[in-house]
Amino acid sequence: FNEDEQHRKVFDGVAINASIWTIPIEVRLYILLLITYFAFRLRFKQWLLLLTIIAWIAWIIVPIDVKREWFRSHIIRAVNLGLYFQLGACFYLYKEKLPFKWSIWMALFAYWLVLHIWFPGYVKRMEHPFFVYSFLWVAMGWKKIPFFRADISYAFYLYAWPVQLIIYRLYGQQLGLAAYMLITGLCITVLAIISWHLVEKNALSFKRVTTARGPSPHVDLAQGPEHKAHGNK
Repeated sequence: FNEDEQHRKVFDGVAINASIWTIPIEVRLYILLLITYFAFRLRFKQWLLLLTIIAWIAWIIVPIDVKREWFRSHIIRAVNLGLYFQLGACFYLYKEKLPFKWSIWMALFAYWLVLHIWFPGYVKRMEHPFFVYSFLWVAMGWKKIPFFRADISYAFYLYAWPVQLIIYRLYGQQLGLAAYMLITGLCITVLAIISWHLVEKNALSFKRVTTARGPSPHVDLAQGPEHKAHGNK
């Protein structure tokens, strides 16, 4: 069977995992970030910030009709997602100068509301800072559960769709919304915890080996509270 026939065979044409379409884009963005690092190693942070600002301004001022005329839809989507990625990298690299605080989030939320109310045509082109800061603020600014050291966010994202489809196929309309969300949430969480211990945690151990050989003095490679905890042991 080809891929479409397999989907029809399992879920009547519904994609088995609609989340994995982001992975090829993520890989390309990480490769692009690595190329940028090697090209501007001595001033990596400054050059990344400058390139991100230029790309974002271009994204704002170039009309959508021109974008569609010049580029295919998948390229436009990749550039849009790439801006989220680059802004996230810049916010993290400059986290000492732009800390994750409630007051900053409120200011960005006000900025987002202004766009929605008075500039609705520019919302999709200018909302990147608000959403990037919001997600990083939740990830890095909020207090962590002290006894729960597993980072299940990415695995939760990957396994959510197939688990939801499987449970819906098994029970259909028999479950109410609350029961459906509770069961799927528990199943996804268990799978994500298993994935963290079997896959992600082992993969991150390679990063610790690499940084132990001597990180670049020009790039902050600190990886948050968990990384610091490992370093202090």
